[in-house]
Amino acid sequence: MLTQGLWGGLVVRSALNPVTVSVHFLISIGMIAAAFALYARSGEADNPPQRLVHRDIRTLGFVLVGAILTLLVAGVVVTGTGPHSGDEAASRFTFDIETVARIHADLVWLAVGLTIALAFALHVTNAPGLARRAALTLFLVELAQGFIGYVQYFLAVPAFLVGLHVLGSTLVWIATLRVVFLMRDRGTLAGAGPVLAHAESR
Repeated sequence: MLTQGLWGGLVVRSALNPVTVSVHFLISIGMIAAAFALYARSGEADNPPQRLVHRDIRTLGFVLVGAILTLLVAGVVVTGTGPHSGDEAASRFTFDIETVARIHADLVWLAVGLTIALAFALHVTNAPGLARRAALTLFLVELAQGFIGYVQYFLAVPAFLVGLHVLGSTLVWIATLRVVFLMRDRGTLAGAGPVLAHAESR
């Protein structure tokens, strides 16, 4: 959080330079990952992690995390190139907006394809129900996020939808992390159940 606060000051001092703004968001993504790991571990014991799915499926989960992270990086490039990366005085990336938007869309389809593959693999191998439902949840969140993305593109990128799309990107990231964490187990603390299982039941 200290790094994020200091970097935020640099963002202001740089007059919203798109590089500093992009890094500011990506630091937030790292903080979300750390917070989610802390949340997931809060109800777990300190046993060595045990895989609940086949090794190759777990690997596919890690590949999906990398794809989603790459997608987020592409997303901040699109935002930094577009009209809502700051006021009129703020600088922007000099990329062609059509090109970066299409690259971003291609990465979206890659991530969705990996998610479908992961959900299918979890289903046919009779993986734990929590992991299967988490993969389905991720897929639905991705569909909603993709719908917002295409709507904002065809409506000339209204500011409100850009903000909603940024929120959606964090939800996709959280849903992705949840799938990966639910594919392994460390046992539970005495008197406490796994917090991710509690989140599923609410």
